[in-house]
Amino acid sequence: GNSDTVVAMIVGARWLLGLLLWVFWAEEGSSYGLRPLRLRGGSVASLPHMYELRKQSFKTAAESGQKTSDPKQIKLLCSLFDAEVEYAARLEADMKELKSRVETDMKELKSDKEKQIRFMKQQSKALIRSLNQQLADAKEAKLIQDSLQRTVLNNRAMIEIGIARYAGANITLTAGIQKFVKQYLSEEDRSGKRSLSRHCIEVCNAVQQYGFACLYQSMLKEMADLPHEISKPLHHMSVASASGYYVGGSSPLAESLACVLTKLQSLGHITNEVPIHLVDASGKAKCSLVEGKVLPIAN
Repeated sequence: GNSDTVVAMIVGARWLLGLLLWVFWAEEGSSYGLRPLRLRGGSVASLPHMYELRKQSFKTAAESGQKTSDPKQIKLLCSLFDAEVEYAARLEADMKELKSRVETDMKELKSDKEKQIRFMKQQSKALIRSLNQQLADAKEAKLIQDSLQRTVLNNRAMIEIGIARYAGANITLTAGIQKFVKQYLSEEDRSGKRSLSRHCIEVCNAVQQYGFACLYQSMLKEMADLPHEISKPLHHMSVASASGYYVGGSSPLAESLACVLTKLQSLGHITNEVPIHLVDASGKAKCSLVEGKVLPIAN
């Protein structure tokens, strides 16, 4: 009778709710790795569209049955259906909120991991700086010890130590020297033309008193090529001394070395424990570089 019809329609509404929830999970579940529901045509089902489609179909069936069914029962059934749809809509809202929270949590997790990575990079850089400092200290200590026991003629060794302390481990010697020369040993005017810095001019004038040519433009060009020049062997030169640390050569190399080494001394990047003696092209010691100044060789 009519009661059986109502029961059957209520069961049908419950079944429809299950279908709607299944559609909801199939669609929204794609964000969580689940397969989305696809219709016969191959398109992904739209949840609001499925609600409306099923609701209209149900109402059409209910309206067509009004001739043989009790209107109160049909109204009750439609209200029940509306309530089920509203419940499903609330579930959809809850799922969207959950999805939003998951996305927020993922962003926070990503941010935390990025902070950890930045911290680890900073720690790594600090460790590299510390190891670089220890290596420079060890090289310098050996160089000092060697120079106290014998004659050391080396244009590269002390500059390499000083530039490593100045520029750090993440830069080559060539790039470090170029950076150092640009920052401390040369200046640029408004037109972009470079000239010797005040420090270089003072050093140049000082070594000129000991017989070095001291040509400003020649020195400027020499310092641009200094990484290559200090790597050349000095087998052709000999120093008449039993011990000490010596650098030098012909002009303008000797003057350029004096500029670099005195600036490294004054900045504290190389030791002042032993003097650095400057020799000319014949290997004769002319003066000493001590604490950033050009001084006569001590007896």
